[in-house]
Amino acid sequence: MLETIRIYSLLTVLCALIIRSDLLPESDTLATLFLQASETMLRLYLSQDIAAPSSTSLSIRILQAACHHFVGTPNLAWHSIDEAVRLTLQMRLYDERSYEHLEPIEAKLCRNSFWHLYASDRSASLLNSRPLQLDKFHLEVSFTALEHLDKLPPLLDQTRLEHQGVFEDLLMQGFRKDHEVWDLGQAVLSDLRLFLATNNRAGERADMTPGQERALSELYLRFLSIVDDFPTHIASPATFHATDENITEYQRRAFWVQNANIMITYHYLRMKILDRFIDAELPHLLGVSSSPLSLAWKKVEIGHDLFCVLTGVPFEALQSNGEPCATPSTQAELSPNLLATTPSVMVRRNYTEDDVAEAIFDTTDRGLSQNEAAQKRGVPQWTISRRLSGQASRNERIQAHQRIPKSQEETLIRWVLRQESLGYAPSHSQVRACVEAILQQQGDNKPLGKHWTTRFVKRHPKLSTKIGKRQEAARFDGFTPKAVNWYFDIRENEYGWIKPENTVNVDEGGIMVGFGKSS
Repeated sequence: MLETIRIYSLLTVLCALIIRSDLLPESDTLATLFLQASETMLRLYLSQDIAAPSSTSLSIRILQAACHHFVGTPNLAWHSIDEAVRLTLQMRLYDERSYEHLEPIEAKLCRNSFWHLYASDRSASLLNSRPLQLDKFHLEVSFTALEHLDKLPPLLDQTRLEHQGVFEDLLMQGFRKDHEVWDLGQAVLSDLRLFLATNNRAGERADMTPGQERALSELYLRFLSIVDDFPTHIASPATFHATDENITEYQRRAFWVQNANIMITYHYLRMKILDRFIDAELPHLLGVSSSPLSLAWKKVEIGHDLFCVLTGVPFEALQSNGEPCATPSTQAELSPNLLATTPSVMVRRNYTEDDVAEAIFDTTDRGLSQNEAAQKRGVPQWTISRRLSGQASRNERIQAHQRIPKSQEETLIRWVLRQESLGYAPSHSQVRACVEAILQQQGDNKPLGKHWTTRFVKRHPKLSTKIGKRQEAARFDGFTPKAVNWYFDIRENEYGWIKPENTVNVDEGGIMVGFGKSS
């Protein structure tokens, strides 16, 4: 009976999390109802669940915490996480011997939950100033639990083609790398705090010993080098290829989510470590001069690296991560004094490709430095530097992943504008059908994505008022004989004197002259 209750509670909270991620108008209401059902059911058997916890007990509380973060109740989220951590300690999941008597699947689920909570504990400490709970120094125990050595049995449904092969192993590599980033970043900050506390016990601040300084510098270098040995599928998901195009797209989405999470965390920790070492007047241990200008430019460099991550990953990857990515990216961008010390650098500038070309020409042929050309043309200096080194623009990088080449997109744009000028503005479905016909002629029979037309219009803002839109269903429901007769009675009695050629139809979409598909 208890296991049935747990499964019900787990499924309802999972429904809440999935529904909330859809961002539909009714998502919040439905997600709250599912979350309440999960918590209410678990509460009925709470004492039995605590007395004999399982991996499901941990998963329920982890997902409930995620839901509370989504709906804006952080105190309840922390309460759920704290319960999961207490159960982890009760189950002694930090001790490898605790897994020996468990079934293989249960052991794997418990191990994954422990290391997930371990990383979350470090995240909460740095992002929200909460005390560490899963820390061997505070608990005075040895952490002997091994990391994800048991590849079998698989946890993903192997009947689905997307999950077959090495996909699960590749996901676990990303999971381990995320844990490594948090662990090493926290280690740098913990050792700094420990050394400072040790040297201050005499009541006066003592200088660090050469051994302490060397230990901190070496640990920081280990942290920085994490990105050097990223698995290829995490470092560059766009280059990953599976045996089938649909499988490739499915697995790439998962790898992009991991890439966004890990890289945002990494750059946030870089900024946090720099701030702490500056406060301790020890930035030289990170290889940075103590001058205000050097420190400001180092923060700009980290902020720029984070900006490149945020603009270089698909938006869906950021959206899937939700609050765990939003908090560190926001805190890193608003790091103390970053915007205040370098306002002209961090403001996003509006410039064209012509401006970039002129800035490059200023640098190569007119004798200006990159900084001088950047100020003259209003183009970021790092953009000029990247172009001179042969890197493509962001639009060119995106174009490589578009379904139709740039030349065909330009032809399509001209056709839409031409149709609109003739009074035959095409609808979204007509544009979509046109593009799919082009793809079929090229031997590409894969249907366009659900939101392709919306994104196409977004890439070309001048089309936003040129493509026709479907009328709302409520308008068609209101088109009844009674309503039509009522309208013409008023028209004849009140406006019959107006000539037909002087009558136009106006609504919130504007004035339409000519006929479209829905006219």
